[in-house]
Amino acid sequence: DLQFDALDDNNDGKISVREYAAYTSSWGGARAEAESAFALLDGDRDGFLSKAEWTKHLWDYHTSVDTGVSGNWIYAGH
Repeated sequence: DLQFDALDDNNDGKISVREYAAYTSSWGGARAEAESAFALLDGDRDGFLSKAEWTKHLWDYHTSVDTGVSGNWIYAGH
């Protein structure tokens, strides 16, 4: 997934809150908003988003009609 790879700027196979906040800041998202969204997206609470987590949230964002699905936070601040 190109989007995941672009966010994973240190190529460790996971997205950190720092990497996610840098991503959301590209459209003016605030750091606090990114941290809150990240906490919702990090389903296993390990402090990182795996490629599987990211892909699931991206899929949910684009396909779910449920407004409560965590994938809706993937574009925090936008």
